[in-house]
Amino acid sequence: MAQTTALAIPRLGLGSAEGPPHEAMASAVEAAVRSGVLMIDTAQNYGSEAAIGDGLRRSGRDDVFVLCEAVHESRPPRPSPRLTG
Repeated sequence: MAQTTALAIPRLGLGSAEGPPHEAMASAVEAAVRSGVLMIDTAQNYGSEAAIGDGLRRSGRDDVFVLCEAVHESRPPRPSPRLTG
């Protein structure tokens, strides 16, 4: 898919996947962003949105790309909290 802006999404980033508890994920995101990672890859089905949002807020950066995989049509969507706010 072609990008429609001049912004370049980084090729490397932090994958969130299902895994660590909230605080561990938030700390991992914060540490990654503070060390220069500018792209977080996640999916609604992982349930890590709140932890990623907390880590991003704690990092103090506001120029991070968050890529979120869409829910497949065969699965009902789950409410997702906003990452910012």
